Amino acid sequence: MQVTSKHGGGSVMVWGLMSSRGVGEPRKGRETTVEERRLIMQLHSGGKSYAEVGKVTNRSRKTVFSIVQIWKEEKTLVNRPRQGRPQKLTNKDNKKIFRTVKNDPRTTAPAIAAELAEGVDAEFSCRAVRRCLNSAGYNIRVPRRKPFVSKCNAKKRMVFAEEIVGNDVTFWDKILRNDECKFTLSHWTAAV
Repeated sequence: MQVTSKHGGGSVMVWGLMSSRGVGEPRKGRETTVEERRLIMQLHSGGKSYAEVGKVTNRSRKTVFSIVQIWKEEKTLVNRPRQGRPQKLTNKDNKKIFRTVKNDPRTTAPAIAAELAEGVDAEFSCRAVRRCLNSAGYNIRVPRRKPFVSKCNAKKRMVFAEEIVGNDVTFWDKILRNDECKFTLSHWTAAV
């Protein structure tokens, strides 16, 4: 795509700036490169308005305005340094964590951190692994302990179940249940 300035007379080459979203829609969530900022400044200094420059570069008018303001104040097109420490886990590490948890949900965070640090010369904390899993919607759950039922007891249970399956409701009145308890609330007593 070639852009010609109305006022300047020269032409500027733009490669790969158009997205699949359409010409008029600005991109979101991606930082502008130095080349894009240089192009924005060339178009703006050529006499184009913020909106016209935004349409050509597929950026919003506000983005174009802020780039021009930074140029006027600081005379630089280089990205400012970000605040805070950058994340230690990359997208590749995150995918590896998710894959590990999907294969074995009972894996612990220290085990995952140790597995991540095996091939790399870096240490990953358990807390970073937990944070990554929490952001993806994984939570810590302790599985319920189920009693072991041996094959012999399983057969006995099946025989008992087959015997009582055809009984009527009055049969259950004769059965003593061991989960009943007696309690008293003020003047009222009941067995449940």
